[in-house]
Amino acid sequence: MLKHPESGFLEPLLSDRKISYRASIINEYYKVIYYVKGDVLRIAAFWDMRMHPDNLKKTI
Repeated sequence: MLKHPESGFLEPLLSDRKISYRASIINEYYKVIYYVKGDVLRIAAFWDMRMHPDNLKKTI
């Protein structure tokens, strides 16, 4: 992910935001939500996918 930060998929739950949030699935329960600003990758959240999707919008 660090060498190819745009390899993660665009997070559909956050598509209405100004920032293009991306996600990468870690395992069957978790994914990392991140965005790239310049040459820096910033992690916005480690998300438990068992949670209700609306909570993600409230968190970020």
